[in-house]
Amino acid sequence: MPAPAEKFQTLLCELFQFDRRDLDFGVYRIMNHKRGAVEKFVSEKLPDAVSRELETGALGDSKRANEALEEAKAAALQGLRPDAIDADGNLADDLRGFNLGKDYLQAQQAAAAVSVGLQSAETQIYNHLYAFFRRYYQDGDFISKRRYSRAARYAIPYNGEEVYLHWANSDQYY
Repeated sequence: MPAPAEKFQTLLCELFQFDRRDLDFGVYRIMNHKRGAVEKFVSEKLPDAVSRELETGALGDSKRANEALEEAKAAALQGLRPDAIDADGNLADDLRGFNLGKDYLQAQQAAAAVSVGLQSAETQIYNHLYAFFRRYYQDGDFISKRRYSRAARYAIPYNGEEVYLHWANSDQYY
């Protein structure tokens, strides 16, 4: 199963119709002319922008948690003994009762929780973007796909009127 970022990039490539070089009219001529810039954006700049915003935004706690972990590690190595923490970052069992050991374990748990939150947030962002673009694109056309729910029983909004004029793309704005 592809990663959400790869799935979204594949959808954008399909949406921009990179595989159709025979289209040489209208907006497709412009897209063919700017193909390199668009491909670079989809493959390089978009993932970089998403990860940069995640690191600096509300989820920028990851960097602070890692810094706190490094400080706690340095304090534990200096205050307890030089071999208190092994290469994998595990604290020796006999040092878990000391205050510096407890501080290091708390910082380690906080850093692990934040890094998992960062990865799940990135996955969620790409899944939402994929769902949004997939909702309005099908077979080379931008259409409004009908979605049904318990609240709206009809595909066309109906309030009991005898005549109701409705068009298929009334909910879209270009």
